[in-house]
Amino acid sequence: MRYLSGCREALILDLGPREEDLSAAKLILIDRLISLLGVTRGIEEHFKDNLFTPSGDLQNALGSHYLAYSNSIRLILTTLGIERRAGKEPTIQDIIADFDKKA
Repeated sequence: MRYLSGCREALILDLGPREEDLSAAKLILIDRLISLLGVTRGIEEHFKDNLFTPSGDLQNALGSHYLAYSNSIRLILTTLGIERRAGKEPTIQDIIADFDKKA
């Protein structure tokens, strides 16, 4: 959960820098992206030791859904037009540490 909260805060900083500075459409895309990240992280965690078959294919249980979720993440990031901010970029670890301090 900290990872997802940290990702959401980082995206808002990249695009805002405050949530109030973002359009409703961007907030919806960010929230959809966080949901997709949660699903893909859950899949990866569940299959962490055997995500792929010995031949290198995704496990049958994942089918094309995992790839569809991953592609949707990429498309949302492209739509949001993520660019580097000027100055020192906080890492995900920095953002998670800040989030933990607030909690």
